[in-house]
Amino acid sequence: MRKAGGFEVVIDGVGNQQSISQSIQLCKPGGRVVVYGVPLQGELALPVLEAFRKDLSLHISRLYPRSFDAGFALLQRRQLDLETVITTRIRLAQAPEAIRDLSERRGEMIKILIDPRGGET
Repeated sequence: MRKAGGFEVVIDGVGNQQSISQSIQLCKPGGRVVVYGVPLQGELALPVLEAFRKDLSLHISRLYPRSFDAGFALLQRRQLDLETVITTRIRLAQAPEAIRDLSERRGEMIKILIDPRGGET
């Protein structure tokens, strides 16, 4: 959600120097930058002083691609109960509000399923 002076949360799915730097620039003071993109370089030069001055929280999340095959196999064999993991189902239009609620830790959400087709909630 964009507030005066930037966004409260910026999510970076690219993970390179340019995208993370831009995420820091777009984030409002006291905001949060979440990076789940996988950097191809071992080290990145980032505007750390700007992030410090804006009192930003930087969250790095790692993807586990080797887990996907095992997870898909469990789904195919119906050995994984998604109903215990997916706590909220929403339409795409409801995503901004759900992300805001999640970031403000409102409710008991674990995983949100966003149906881009606008299915039942």
